[in-house]
Amino acid sequence: MTGAFSIKYPDTIENFQPLVQVIPNFFNNRKNFVLAEFKFGKGNILINTLNMTKDTPAVKAFKKSVNCYLQSDEFHPLSEIDKKQLEIFFYKDGETPEKNNLALGCKSFADSQKGSDYDPNNAIDKNLDKVWKASDNDGGHWLKINLGEEKYLTSLEIDTLSKGVYYYNVDISSDDVVYHKVVNSTVSTQDDLTVTASLNDNARYVKITFTDCNEGATVGVRSIRIY
Repeated sequence: MTGAFSIKYPDTIENFQPLVQVIPNFFNNRKNFVLAEFKFGKGNILINTLNMTKDTPAVKAFKKSVNCYLQSDEFHPLSEIDKKQLEIFFYKDGETPEKNNLALGCKSFADSQKGSDYDPNNAIDKNLDKVWKASDNDGGHWLKINLGEEKYLTSLEIDTLSKGVYYYNVDISSDDVVYHKVVNSTVSTQDDLTVTASLNDNARYVKITFTDCNEGATVGVRSIRIY
């Protein structure tokens, strides 16, 4: 599942049954799919969000199986989808195929900052030379983004400040009062300073809490992108 993302079950398509169903995690325990088939126009389509870019025996075998299935008489979807329903899976109204960073132009808040040069809004602008840094590297520091209105969120990317092991949570809310946890994870940034997480939910507020990190790691964010 590395490098893949899942899509929320469509509410408007009757009798929908995916080929591969997933539950993102304990906190985001809703039905999503990574592989599904539909009747579309005069033909049929297969939606696959699994990572097919790696040149491994498993990926090669999966690609071969998928291609054989698509060319067989068994590829006969029962659920029908139209263009508008298909676009809902990937884009909101007015969005283009390019990724739309919902955090740009919004407001960000934090429990603390190292000094005036480390404002939390540095984490959501385009200037990568400016960062948000917490007052110290102890656990419990958080950064919160107000998107201005409730939006459907698919994923989150966090550019951390240093190599290390980070323990972090992502909580979301529609009213900044009641939050629910969608991510509770431990990540190593030894090879890549960017941390990614799937959200697949509606929210106006996104709160990232660094619950702990290993000695030598810096609590802070260079950039956050929300899609």
